[in-house]
Amino acid sequence: MSWTRAILGSVVQTAHRAADGYQRFSKAEGKPFALPSIWTGRAVVVLPPSLLPVLNRPNSELAAKRAQHDTFQVPYMVTDSDVYDNPIQYEVVRRTMSRNQIGNLAAATAEELDRAFCAYWGSQCQGNDTAGSDNREWATLNLWTACGKVMGRAAMRLLLGETLCRDERLLDLSMRYSDAVMQGTVCINNLPPFARPMLGPLFAIPAKYHQSRCL
Repeated sequence: MSWTRAILGSVVQTAHRAADGYQRFSKAEGKPFALPSIWTGRAVVVLPPSLLPVLNRPNSELAAKRAQHDTFQVPYMVTDSDVYDNPIQYEVVRRTMSRNQIGNLAAATAEELDRAFCAYWGSQCQGNDTAGSDNREWATLNLWTACGKVMGRAAMRLLLGETLCRDERLLDLSMRYSDAVMQGTVCINNLPPFARPMLGPLFAIPAKYHQSRCL
């Protein structure tokens, strides 16, 4: 009963328990501590700063893939299991996006960041420098949306190329998909583990919808 009470209480007490555990165990004694969590349905081990290098161990020594799937509820959010069972992006980063290629990637990224800031922030662009002008006007800007578009365009420039990264419809859909994944993940993780197979697919519907539109 005490364990069940601790798991259910984590819905509203996790922040307090984490701060208390850090002060009592991690900071005072340099020890890890167990934090009951409805997110996992069991305890989460919280490491002290001195043990954080353990998380940087290579994949051959640290089984992080399963934990990442549990955290992001990937099987509910992604329709094609081949996408998350075969994470080819790691090899792409190691081989293609290597030190020898970083100059080309940096140049393309810088160019796209400049274009995106000009497009969404109305900032000073080449040929349109208003520095020192008394005719500048204030503008209202939604920073969350604007920053998301700027970063999205820069990332998509490397992944999809110069033409598609400036497709406003695709950019909007990809941002909607990203938001839906985050929101759905939070909702599913706040469900008791036994309820996730039944209710998880419902919370994943918006993400799958926007994913299909992106494709």
